[in-house]
Amino acid sequence: MKAPRPKKRFGQNFLIDQNVINEIISELKICDDDAFLEIGPGKGAITKHIIPFCKEIILLEIDFDLVKLLKRDLCEQHKITFINDDALKYDLSNEFKNTKFRLVGNLPYNISTPLLFHFSSFISQIVDVHLMLQKEVVDRLVAKPGTKSYGRLSVMMQYQYKIYRILDVSAEAFNPIPKVNSSFVRLLPHLNRDVSVTDELLFSNIVKLCFSKRRKIIKNSLKKYIEQGVQLEKTVDLNLRPENISVSDFVALSNAISTFGQNQNR
Repeated sequence: MKAPRPKKRFGQNFLIDQNVINEIISELKICDDDAFLEIGPGKGAITKHIIPFCKEIILLEIDFDLVKLLKRDLCEQHKITFINDDALKYDLSNEFKNTKFRLVGNLPYNISTPLLFHFSSFISQIVDVHLMLQKEVVDRLVAKPGTKSYGRLSVMMQYQYKIYRILDVSAEAFNPIPKVNSSFVRLLPHLNRDVSVTDELLFSNIVKLCFSKRRKIIKNSLKKYIEQGVQLEKTVDLNLRPENISVSDFVALSNAISTFGQNQNR
């Protein structure tokens, strides 16, 4: 069986630089009781280095030709579960009902942001996340308030995780060579937060609303809540734009609106 050619419709860029692969494996610090879920294992460049050291691994791959290749080439298959499915649609909790897992993957650039939000819905089951992403996406993940890259993705992911850029990777490390550079990133779910949202759906909606009008001050974006009587001016400077609002201040805004709504319903 010939190795399948990269399929553009799946956004496939296979990691081929062994030095980068070695550094990734070193950063994973694999233990023999680890359960892994790998999204988009491709031809197994990282997978084959994880398998000898972990307890079990689930490989979620959308490309059936690659699944066949992996079934042919990988050793220790008693540790492996192969799933041929779309990661965006797959319920990860199906496979890890009573077990926490480590998530690793080289994500297609065209769906990396939706996948990040999808993974976060299973955060209670996740030990840690290690991903290869487009560098521009990682710039947004780690961005601080007041910078051009800071936005909705920054706020939502930083609320959920501590985020560390581990390694920048040039386009030449992949085949085919993409038009952009990549970064390898670590996301650690927060075990203890200084502040927590009381209504996660409301929090998500408030952040989305504010950044949908990025150039407007938040007084304008949140006008309907202010007109209802929510005293948001006690929470944050309403003359700021969303790009200047910290994660904790977004939490405070959301909680103030949530508390007002609860009091109104009593």
